[in-house]
Amino acid sequence: MSNKNPFIKDGKLIFNFRPLRDLVFIWPEPQPESIGNILIPEKYREDYANSVGYVLASGKGYFDPVKLEFIPNRSRQGDLICFDSGCPWEMELPDAEGIKRTIRVIGERDIQCILHKEENETAPV
Repeated sequence: MSNKNPFIKDGKLIFNFRPLRDLVFIWPEPQPESIGNILIPEKYREDYANSVGYVLASGKGYFDPVKLEFIPNRSRQGDLICFDSGCPWEMELPDAEGIKRTIRVIGERDIQCILHKEENETAPV
């Protein structure tokens, strides 16, 4: 995981909150300021770019009333994911040092792809 993540202490992820249903707590990585020599204006970085971040915690999943079955979340703590930057929810939670940090709350369906899975974790297929 990135050293920028304030929820990491002594190389371990410290996060004691668990989302319900198919919700996922994300620590977003900052948007890049440039691509090569091209500077990206801040407005476009925030409005049009997809976001990348680390999964801090993932709920268990949800019950699909059409299929009449439980659908488990595929994301796991520590996964690096790409998600829609337009996700509306943010909340403040204390990090490993007790400082309140703003994290993103998204639904599992808002995850566009898993870029890197934690080595010891496997998600159901």
